[in-house]
Amino acid sequence: ASGKGAGGIWFPAPQLNPRQGYSQKPVVWRFEWPQHIIDKLVTSENPSGTISNSDLELAGGLIHLEALAQTFDVRERTLLSKTDNLNTLFWQRKGSATTEKVPSHLLRLFGIHQRYHRYVSRHDYIPGESNPLADGLSRDFNLTWDEQMEVLAPHLPTPREYQIWTPTEEFMDAILGALLRKRVPPESLIVAPSQPAPVARPPSGSPTLTWPSAPYSKPSRAKFEKYTSSDQDFRNPIGSQSLEGHIWLGATPTARLGSPIAMSWKQIPVRRQILEAQLIKVVSWSLKQGVIEADAERWEPHAVRGPAHQ
Repeated sequence: ASGKGAGGIWFPAPQLNPRQGYSQKPVVWRFEWPQHIIDKLVTSENPSGTISNSDLELAGGLIHLEALAQTFDVRERTLLSKTDNLNTLFWQRKGSATTEKVPSHLLRLFGIHQRYHRYVSRHDYIPGESNPLADGLSRDFNLTWDEQMEVLAPHLPTPREYQIWTPTEEFMDAILGALLRKRVPPESLIVAPSQPAPVARPPSGSPTLTWPSAPYSKPSRAKFEKYTSSDQDFRNPIGSQSLEGHIWLGATPTARLGSPIAMSWKQIPVRRQILEAQLIKVVSWSLKQGVIEADAERWEPHAVRGPAHQ
């Protein structure tokens, strides 16, 4: 949208069913703002205006959704609309505004419109330089439709393939009322669309849409190898070196997932008392099994605290 008017183009997905009177072609539309709306636009010459350019962009976003809802069957569909105005984008994504100005009135109409036409709207950003189609449709009102589409032809995948939609007077009265901060009745926004065009069914009578099967079955669990204790579980991993500064976690799940791992005192974030108690258990078991030999003259259980506690 711009200070002159609003316009846009839809590229419908192949699975969308056109309504009667329309076909599977891009939809173009435009609307020129009446003079009483332009007079209220905030500009450098009119700083006391009540309508900002972002307000007009938001209004254009709602007209854009109406264009697709009136030309295609959008029930239970997800629609992606893009804009080059960041204020409008975040208003559309949030769906509400903490103000009593124009956006709150327009976003109320967004909710009514979406509920009536039963679609899910998604909104994204497109840079202005990548949006020449909408920019041209919202500004060049001095051109006829044929002249306008001739100018935009280089940006269209198939220049001759398009269809024109024009908003109804009833719908635009509701939009203009919201721009003037008027609380319009919900029914003033509702314009019943035409029926969808008949869809050819396959001879079998099966539906044309196939949905992916839901994962109702219970997922399989990962299976690990069975653990069996061994005499090698608590052997010293560092050969002739002393046990000082290292500890085996052979009886923990860490060792059961593979070979035992030697860990430094500094690498184990647990309290010193727990480590000492586990170390004493390991050494006691090793003494009973004959894995290590104790030197009564050198053995001091409380002195084996590792480099972190020396």
